[in-house]
Amino acid sequence: MGIFSLFNSESEELSFKKVNDFFGVEVFGLPNVRKITDSQIEQLKKLILEYGVVVLRNKTAWTETEQITFTNMLGKLDSPVIYSTTTPSDPKVLKIWPNAQQSGLQWHSDRSYLERPSHLSIFQMVERPSIGNETAFLSLLEVYRNLPEDIKHKWANYHIVYATKKVMHPLFWVHPFNGKKTMYFDFRFAEEIVDICSAADEPMKIKDINKVVQVIDQMFTKEKAKYTHVWQQNDVLICDNYAISHKANLVSKTEEARVLIRSSTEGIYF
Repeated sequence: MGIFSLFNSESEELSFKKVNDFFGVEVFGLPNVRKITDSQIEQLKKLILEYGVVVLRNKTAWTETEQITFTNMLGKLDSPVIYSTTTPSDPKVLKIWPNAQQSGLQWHSDRSYLERPSHLSIFQMVERPSIGNETAFLSLLEVYRNLPEDIKHKWANYHIVYATKKVMHPLFWVHPFNGKKTMYFDFRFAEEIVDICSAADEPMKIKDINKVVQVIDQMFTKEKAKYTHVWQQNDVLICDNYAISHKANLVSKTEEARVLIRSSTEGIYF
């Protein structure tokens, strides 16, 4: 795939190439967070909205402070920086929740259980193992587009109740920043599915939630619009949680640590 650019200014121009035919780009020329210009941030924002995943390679390691600075350039930091690891006994590493290793293996969008789920997730690989260093990404826009029309109609008013905070989000919606139709589903925390109908006084709980989840799982599994990122040391990857789902590919028997720093930006209520 060819290398492209957005701006004509040679001093601030970002070059990038697509990682596949559906979504995702790899960007060149941002090794130092302290030297990123406003113009380059605007270019990055456009790329994120257009392609859903942006990868920054061949960069120097960023400190937590630098990652926070970068995150605030893209939005507004919505939580402390989190360390995600396969070696939870390591005292220098914080855990997200008790079953973080298992939950990360399922398709999910970060912080879905909040009323305003995180818009962007920014990951940095700080300790890379020789095996088990992959993360898979899936286009939710393509999953929605490829759903049969009868399912789109039947599920049009479905909302998902997420267990941790008992918040509810629509299964289908329009991406607020690029206007594209998409879906939103987190396999880790979905507890109930309800049908919001204007003719009914109360939402109707869907009894056979397992059947719906099974269909969604089948669609996620067979969807071709996927990208598997093989991490290199110090890689930064930006993911639009409203357009892309992701999951880790971990190897439980390895003794090597796999440590990612994750920060995220505030989202909207939907």
